[in-house]
Amino acid sequence: MTSQHLFQQTHKAAEQLKNRAESLISANHYDPANIREIAEEVTKRWYQLVSCTEERHKLVRIIFSPLYFLGNSVPASSLVRTYSLL
Repeated sequence: MTSQHLFQQTHKAAEQLKNRAESLISANHYDPANIREIAEEVTKRWYQLVSCTEERHKLVRIIFSPLYFLGNSVPASSLVRTYSLL
């Protein structure tokens, strides 16, 4: 499984839990405060996961951008010479 697939599955599970919590509260569950607390905790952790994933993606781009540039600098410089941009 890819990380993208796992991320999507986690999002789906979080959404299902949120929907289930809403339906339990709407159905007058005997402990709506606890249900709401659990749903809010899951939502909070989901947003933490999303935030960490975004930060990780930024770091990966920062780290690998110079490597991509260095790996492609020879063809780019030959294009610059070919088109007399230097």
